[in-house]
Amino acid sequence: MKEFEEAIKAYLDQRAAQDPDFAAKYANPKKSIKECCRYIIGEAYAKRDDRVAVFSDDETFGMAVHYYDEEDIKIQRVGGGGEVKVSRESAVAQEAKKIELTEDEKKRAHELAIERAIEEQKKKMQERKAKAAAKKEQTEQPEQPQQMSLFEF
Repeated sequence: MKEFEEAIKAYLDQRAAQDPDFAAKYANPKKSIKECCRYIIGEAYAKRDDRVAVFSDDETFGMAVHYYDEEDIKIQRVGGGGEVKVSRESAVAQEAKKIELTEDEKKRAHELAIERAIEEQKKKMQERKAKAAAKKEQTEQPEQPQQMSLFEF
């Protein structure tokens, strides 16, 4: 949580240095970084979908600025006793992790997938043939003549 607070503070410090109007609001003694982060987490908790809330950096920093812009702002209470985890990884960083394949790579991957599927089907067919042959062999074997006992006459 400390890292989240530090990231928000660094952004707000930079914003206050560039914007004198915001600097005045940022200097409000009734406001704090800790409460600002509680506000952001409360908003995320209120807007979560299936226990997950994802916001871009811009949205998160926008909520931080909004916290300082409003004189009286309501901080959502995070309920349920569950732990709230905040990730520093931005949506931009997540997008950068996605691997983009070239058309040649996509074509080769497709060909490999087809080759694997064909090999799997061949293997299954061979297994079926082997089972069928084994079953046929069992049924075709002539029965061994049984020796009769003296009591069966």
